[in-house]
Amino acid sequence: MKNLPPEPGFFEKKNKPAFFKTDAGQKLKVWLIVLSLLALVVLYVFEFTYFDNTFDVQGLIIRSLILGAIAGGASGYFAAKKADDDIERIQIFLLIFVPLLVFSPLAGSLSNRLLATAPDKIEKVEYWETQGRVVDRFGTLKDEKPAANTFLLFFMRQGKLERIKTKNLLFENAERGDTIEINVRPGFWGYEWVALN
Repeated sequence: MKNLPPEPGFFEKKNKPAFFKTDAGQKLKVWLIVLSLLALVVLYVFEFTYFDNTFDVQGLIIRSLILGAIAGGASGYFAAKKADDDIERIQIFLLIFVPLLVFSPLAGSLSNRLLATAPDKIEKVEYWETQGRVVDRFGTLKDEKPAANTFLLFFMRQGKLERIKTKNLLFENAERGDTIEINVRPGFWGYEWVALN
C-alpha cells in the first residue's frame, strides 16, 4: 500500500501555532497587551528611584499589595464566571489577578507622587553619614577601582534613622550630628518622599 502525499496546505493549516490562526484583530489585542506590560515594567524600573526615597515605603507597598489583591481577586472572579469550564476560569482569573497584584505597588507609588497637591517643605534633620557605592550593570575590571556613582545618605528624622539614595554626593563636608536641610514632598496617600531636584 502506497503512502499518499499530504493534502495541499496540510502543514499550513494544521501545524500552525494557535496564535497564527487568530484573526488580525486578536493579534493586535495580544500585541497591545504585550507592549502594555513592557511599558509597565519600564515604569517600574524608573519608579525604583522614588521607592528608595519614600519614607515608610514598606507600608506603601504592603497596602498597595492588599488593595491590588482585592481588586484583582474581585475583577478576576467576576470575569471568570463567564467562562465555559474550570480550566478556562482559572486562566482568566490568573490573567487578571496576577498583573493587578504585581503592578499595584507601582500604581500606589505613582499615585502617591503625581496626585499630591500639598506644597513642598524644607525639613531640618541630623546628618549621620554617607556611603558610596559603585553601581555598574556591566561590572568592573579586576584591578579597576572606579569612583562611587551612587550614594546612600543617612540621617536622623523624627528620632528614626532614615536613608535615601542619590546619584550625587550631597553634604560633602557635613559631619555626624550636623543639621542639614532636605526637601520633603507630602504624598497623596500620606507617604512623604525626598525630592532631590
